[in-house]
Amino acid sequence: MTAILCEGHKVYLRTVQMEDVPLIVKWKGDPLVRRMAVGREAQVTLANQENDVRGQ
Repeated sequence: MTAILCEGHKVYLRTVQMEDVPLIVKWKGDPLVRRMAVGREAQVTLANQENDVRGQ
């Protein structure tokens, strides 16, 4: 089980895990998130997000 870093009534924060990668790719593919957080030119793929989660 992953340790919860912070917990509230309706939300909790925890470290990112490999099973989160498809959701991260989906979120970063959203036009608004892409424009504000990663940039339009950024390549967001399963492979590079897996590497990011691994810390590579």
